[in-house]
Amino acid sequence: MARVDIVMPVRNGERFLQDALDSLQCQTFSDWRLLALDHASTDSTPAILARAASLDSRVQVFDVSMKRSLSDVLNFGLANADCEFLLRQDADDLSRPHRIETLVKAFETDPEVAFLGSHGDVIDETGAKIGEMDVPLGRDAVRAVCLFGGIACHPSVGFRLSALHDLGARYGSSFVGSDAGDSSFVVPGLAEDYFLFGQIALLRPCRNLPDNLFQYRQHGTNFSRVKVGDTVRAAAKASLRLAKAFSDIHGSAPLDPLPFANHSDMLLDIVGRFDFSDEFARIAAALRKAYGSSTCLERELSFRGCLQDRRGLPMGVRFAAHVLRHNARSSERNTVKTWLLRNVRHYPIEQVREPAAEFLN
Repeated sequence: MARVDIVMPVRNGERFLQDALDSLQCQTFSDWRLLALDHASTDSTPAILARAASLDSRVQVFDVSMKRSLSDVLNFGLANADCEFLLRQDADDLSRPHRIETLVKAFETDPEVAFLGSHGDVIDETGAKIGEMDVPLGRDAVRAVCLFGGIACHPSVGFRLSALHDLGARYGSSFVGSDAGDSSFVVPGLAEDYFLFGQIALLRPCRNLPDNLFQYRQHGTNFSRVKVGDTVRAAAKASLRLAKAFSDIHGSAPLDPLPFANHSDMLLDIVGRFDFSDEFARIAAALRKAYGSSTCLERELSFRGCLQDRRGLPMGVRFAAHVLRHNARSSERNTVKTWLLRNVRHYPIEQVREPAAEFLN
């Protein structure tokens, strides 16, 4: 049994796979096992994995061709993990040499934390830096953001495996609140990570480290980039379920997070409406009552408050004040810029609200 298991799903990943494997071989922490999950690859991926396994007994390859979805593949990894800490990595990303060591030390320092993400660089197909990952830092920040958008970069995350077992946590399914175990709602892919992280964050301390531990590769064939519209819709449905779970846990009235959600740095275009002041007041009051006022929460509410009036001038004025008071994360700037320039993709709100109509009425 290794202290750290690394789950790496891969499908036709020959282009970047060897670099990802090499980044694990260079780790300063050596007590790890790689669970490489080959999902019906038709390129040279199986040969690359077989060679890696022949050279290093810590590399174990599993054929998961029969699994239907990414959630199924990842849950196979969870089921086969036998470790203290479970890490994720994708086959096109790179771990910096001290990544595993830093995460393990952070878990040891904070025994309550359920998952840890980290800061990192965004790189292109050649490995050149083109940006930085935008993640909220600290426990309160992660908890405040989880109803509205992504709280961690999935392949950068590590879990305390015992926390996942205690919560019954699985990718793509509900395990929090009155919807726990509801088989009628699943997230088979696209937003399965956001839904998992959000549910965990509602119940357990979670945070991102400021350390630059990861290189996330952005290229034209990234699944989430190719299907951005579907990703936004799936994440919006997950936001509704997370808001329902929050209400169940804290006894609040039903909340609607969608006017303030910025999945993939986009606002949902709610046709015929521009003023969401009432919805914002209810959400702000519920979050303050549940978590108490804190610097992280007030900063998050400052940004979400910018979105309560979708007209250009009010949004612009509020956002300018937000920037002066708190500065702004890149995702916040992108969200407001995209909306104000009207380069927004139009996703009818009915499509994402339909599955949750019973608690939004």
